[in-house]
Amino acid sequence: FDLPKMMGQANNEQTILQCVQQIGPSVGAQKMLTWEFQHAQEAEMSGVYITWRSPQAKDDCFRVGSNSKCFCGHLFTSHEKKLTAKKTSTQCQKCDCKHFQFVPRRPEEVGMWWLPRRKGFNINTWRASCQCKHSHEEHKPNRPMNCKKCGCYSFQSDFCCLGCDQKFEEHETLFETERERQVQGKPIRQEFLPLAQNPEIQRETMKKLGIDGRSAEQRFLDELEEEKRQAQEEQTHSSLGIPLKSGQKELVLNPHKGGSVPQVSVIIDKSKNYNPKQDVKRPEKSIQLMNKNLKK
Repeated sequence: FDLPKMMGQANNEQTILQCVQQIGPSVGAQKMLTWEFQHAQEAEMSGVYITWRSPQAKDDCFRVGSNSKCFCGHLFTSHEKKLTAKKTSTQCQKCDCKHFQFVPRRPEEVGMWWLPRRKGFNINTWRASCQCKHSHEEHKPNRPMNCKKCGCYSFQSDFCCLGCDQKFEEHETLFETERERQVQGKPIRQEFLPLAQNPEIQRETMKKLGIDGRSAEQRFLDELEEEKRQAQEEQTHSSLGIPLKSGQKELVLNPHKGGSVPQVSVIIDKSKNYNPKQDVKRPEKSIQLMNKNLKK
């Protein structure tokens, strides 16, 4: 990402940090950053890094994943994903599209920040367009991607990429393994996360977006540690016959000191309101006595 463009106006790190801390990213930037973080985490977990980039550009323009849309109009999740050493198969399961080709999904991704602010603008109907004025969905999904509505021979974008200012047709959707990226010196794992070069801004942004920034390995280790802690706690409570915390319930057997007959006690789930139903026609004796005293 071009960070200043992503934030709209800010042009230095300190200003951007202050903007994030005080007001946070704009609505469009929030959506885009959330997708980017999610796709980076998906790549770390799967070991397959999918990006949209221009061969002329130094960096990746967008991270591709489950929220990304293909030129054919279907989401990435509608395409098969078979990556081998020789080829990658990403044929769409809902149309004739042979390969997944990333296409910008929001106007902010092509630098059109003003569009969502227009009165009556519907973000759900916006589509990236060709110079022939027809959308990518009105073009055939396979090369040369000619238009179905006019004589346009191939899709020529009327927009530029937010990341590198190059045209859509000058980009490619690239599938790489973690090893391939590592050999080329490209960022992987935590370094593949958005804003990795600006740790303080990254931290504040993740805080605003409510994103868990831990690595997949760290999350796994933390989950194991939590399960271990819970198992130890349950074992301790069970051996001592001590009630568990609110939200937990357990059957405790307390044997009498002088015999083998156990005393059974049930610990009620404290998270639920225990209020036994009373039969109005047959009230408890305490209520009956109280009524008699009142009548006297």
